[in-house]
Amino acid sequence: MARIKNQTPGAPVYVLVWPVYLILLLTGAPGLQSIKYSSGMAADAQVADAPNDMFNPGLLFTRADADKIMGESTHLTDSSFNTEPHVTSYLCGYKADVKDHKTGKTGAIYFLFEQYKDISEAKIKYESIYLANKPHGAEKVSNLGEEAYYHTDGENFYFIMVRKGKYVFNIKVNKTTSTTSLNEFKKTAGRIAASI
Repeated sequence: MARIKNQTPGAPVYVLVWPVYLILLLTGAPGLQSIKYSSGMAADAQVADAPNDMFNPGLLFTRADADKIMGESTHLTDSSFNTEPHVTSYLCGYKADVKDHKTGKTGAIYFLFEQYKDISEAKIKYESIYLANKPHGAEKVSNLGEEAYYHTDGENFYFIMVRKGKYVFNIKVNKTTSTTSLNEFKKTAGRIAASI
């Protein structure tokens, strides 16, 4: 494993992993350089603590949710908060413990939750991402938050974005496998939207 010069053993390494970068790129999340990633997180690792002005969205999407959606055991790969002047965001990721024998892929799932200072900023964020993905097959979903859309390529990923008031959240399965459950994916999004 490569080491960073003068790195203290066990210290966190600030790097971007392409699936996390892809999510942030697709969602337009600001502050890419502030994401903390640790590839060595234990299966029982804890989610990051929420800033004082935000309830803990890490309780909205848990390892149990990731396991149900992925259809197999997962482990936490990322859990971090980012605070900027108009938005506080939380990102977590879970990766399957083993490679799927049928597809040869190792599934992963990511949850991004954003709390904006006001509703207009949340609406602008949602609309810009939806319009960017509409030509690529994004479909509006009714009865989910105040506005929502679902997007997939039918082979590799599921993505859903929901806005409710000043909150916007995304769930993305990147590298769907033979055990990934679209039904659990949609049920989890519905439960989260109903609870915020």
